[in-house]
Amino acid sequence: LLSVMPRLEEEIREQQRKNKRSSAVEANASGTWAITNAFSRLVLPPESQFWTLWDYIKLIVVLYYMLEVPVRFSFLSKEHLDGYADTLFVTLNAFSDIFMACNVVLTFFRGFVHPTRGVITVFQEIRMHYVFGKFGVDLAACCPMDLW
Repeated sequence: LLSVMPRLEEEIREQQRKNKRSSAVEANASGTWAITNAFSRLVLPPESQFWTLWDYIKLIVVLYYMLEVPVRFSFLSKEHLDGYADTLFVTLNAFSDIFMACNVVLTFFRGFVHPTRGVITVFQEIRMHYVFGKFGVDLAACCPMDLW
């Protein structure tokens, strides 16, 4: 297994170099090469440690919503909540909403794995993949629950 890892890493780097070369030509033709190139430097591959930690935190936030929303709407009313509990719910909900809004922005800088081309870390391609994919769901997830 250890002998396979350097080869696999080299294949990923080679694929990323090919993606950057081909996208640089396309971006230069459209006149947005400088911006795309600057944003492409900020992109992290999908298997990085940052994204693993981010996904675990996102899982905790989603689990919180799965527990908090039914309990709040089913069993708790404004009369039953004292000042501390109400403040706690508002604070946790605000944190969760801010986290999900940050998730929308940061997902534009998350590479993805294409079935035939490998790992894609070019900002322009990530942007199109995200906007036409999960962007609507993520945008709805960052809307404050207290507004509904």
